[in-house]
Amino acid sequence: MTKILLVEDEQLIKDMYQKVFKERGYEVETAEDGEEAVVKLMRPGAKYDLVLLDIMMPKLDGISVLKKIKDPGSAAKNIPVCLLTNLGMDTLIKEALNLGAEQFFVKANYLPGQIVDEVDAYFKRKAEAPAAAAPAPSIPTPPQTA
Repeated sequence: MTKILLVEDEQLIKDMYQKVFKERGYEVETAEDGEEAVVKLMRPGAKYDLVLLDIMMPKLDGISVLKKIKDPGSAAKNIPVCLLTNLGMDTLIKEALNLGAEQFFVKANYLPGQIVDEVDAYFKRKAEAPAAAAPAPSIPTPPQTA
């Protein structure tokens, strides 16, 4: 089962995403702030297939967490990270992708099920990519809603 670490400080949003990911067969562990996420990611034996990371959080913001994850000496450096936030500034998006984020989702542009669809598509691309070539980081085009 694919295991996701969902890092989100808003309880309602965390519960909503946890529910939709579990309904689609993912194992979901949560962290409510950046410090808790770093502790979980760096503990011996920690094994996550993806981190979904908010940016605006107490204690340690998402960009700082991303820097810690992607540090060359980090035990978690190979875990893919997708940002899931309501901040959509171009400079922030570029910074996150340059630091090693796989994708950047602006929450307001997606329904929770659409985020799961994007994560499903990411894992499908990753599975189909040759072992030496990882999927390119991207900013998905927000889905059209009727």
